[in-house]
Amino acid sequence: MLEKVLAENNYSLKDRALEVALSAKRIVEAPTFEWEQYFQEAESKYKNGYADDAFLKIKGVGRKVRDFALSEFSLCFCAIDRHVADLIRRTGLLLYGYGQPDFGTSPTENYSFLQGLIIHFSEESGWLLGSTNGYSPKEIDAIFWFFGNEKGICKGKPECYRCPIKGICLTFQNWKGTPIKPPSELRRERQEEQRIIRQWIQEHPKEAEELRKKSGF
Repeated sequence: MLEKVLAENNYSLKDRALEVALSAKRIVEAPTFEWEQYFQEAESKYKNGYADDAFLKIKGVGRKVRDFALSEFSLCFCAIDRHVADLIRRTGLLLYGYGQPDFGTSPTENYSFLQGLIIHFSEESGWLLGSTNGYSPKEIDAIFWFFGNEKGICKGKPECYRCPIKGICLTFQNWKGTPIKPPSELRRERQEEQRIIRQWIQEHPKEAEELRKKSGF
């Protein structure tokens, strides 16, 4: 049955996925396991990443995979991806009084640091487990992802001209390259350049014809 589900969903590593699923099945079928108790324990330990979670002992299941699964049931958890990490780095949130950036030498250490940072942002917003104030870690992550994904503003090639927080973004404030302009302004500049070229051609037909011959057009 599991093999059929994996095949229907085009899993490329079906053998590994099958082993993960069977390992998880053994955990949840244990006599002492209860979902309600599991979620309560997870939420009571979310600030330290619920490091003693039994599911993390499964080969192939890391923090991000586990957090993604828990985020479907709890506001305390989120699975931070590259888009969110890039936005935090670009805006300078790493440096705005949230402690010394503590990136380690492994992806796990880096992920744990960013997770703690998201929790810190959540607490600063006024959110506490069980309250309706502020923004939960899951909601903070969703907001950052909305801005940072490839259809958002702070994507691979950020559209800083339309960003609502560019006034406090360290990358925008310290930009030393070509001024970032909105597409409408770039369009107007191209239209003006084309107008000037057409006008020059009309006023200097002989020179324009010579240039055309030399260029091969």
